[in-house]
Amino acid sequence: MGNEITSVAQYNSVGAGLLAKYGKDGNGDNEVDFREATGSLKIEDYRKIAQAGDSNPDTISYLDVLTYEGHKISQAVLDQVRLIPEMASIPAGKFKMGSTDGVSDEQPVREVTIAAFRLGRYEVTNEEYKPFLEASGREVPVEVADPAKAKHPVVYVSWEDAVAYCKWLSEKTGRKFRLPTEAEWEYAARGPKGLKYPWGNEWNQAKAVIYTDGTKPVGSIPAGASPFGVMDMAGNVWEWVSDWHAENYDPNDIVNPKGPRNGVYRVLRGGSWNYYVSVFLRGAYRGYYLPENRDDYFGFRVAEDL
Repeated sequence: MGNEITSVAQYNSVGAGLLAKYGKDGNGDNEVDFREATGSLKIEDYRKIAQAGDSNPDTISYLDVLTYEGHKISQAVLDQVRLIPEMASIPAGKFKMGSTDGVSDEQPVREVTIAAFRLGRYEVTNEEYKPFLEASGREVPVEVADPAKAKHPVVYVSWEDAVAYCKWLSEKTGRKFRLPTEAEWEYAARGPKGLKYPWGNEWNQAKAVIYTDGTKPVGSIPAGASPFGVMDMAGNVWEWVSDWHAENYDPNDIVNPKGPRNGVYRVLRGGSWNYYVSVFLRGAYRGYYLPENRDDYFGFRVAEDL
């Protein structure tokens, strides 16, 4: 029973097999809520597995089951896998992307099909971004190093910085992280019903980090969660996505759309802490800036294929 886990690839491979035994389906989510488990394992035993690792006792993860089964995990591997952000699994589906309530670049409204994917439940934080800065020899800003701001979303990040982080995180963890596409982001924010805001169709300022003197810790307003449980998709920081901006959507680009092949500006979504006008917080609203631009309200979250 048990062996030594000395690489991230081994961790992912062995963990997936054990998660298939103890969890939902072993598809690599790296964490399964016990309420979704389909095996014969009793809930009290499920909790014992979680408590053997370092996770919430209501969930089990690769780390939990590997620890429970007696595997030894090297510190180097632990340091790498703990870089993995909490991800929400977004099921495949369809929704009407865009809006006739906004400006012309949100049109034409068309039904798009989205394949299943994972999206960071939270925006990338200062404490998650700091190891990347250190590893790449970049300056670590005072705000990023401030323990009091550890759970705040990182800011002053350009599109190019965000892409570099995704590449670094992929290399460190053996997974394939990237920025979400604009369509994926909007689907995760609005759900299959195409809600106007992540929480519903009625504006509620109390459900978003807006009109404040700066960012707030990620996930600090649970009532503002999207239909898939993704946090801060309205307010806190604008989030870079992968797409180039175009004046209109391509009406024929309807299956996992990735936007135009080239352009001048990259798209940001979600609005930020220094906004108070509800129109900018709609799930369909599109911001855009030069990819090298940085500001104190620009951040991002990561995505991953399933």
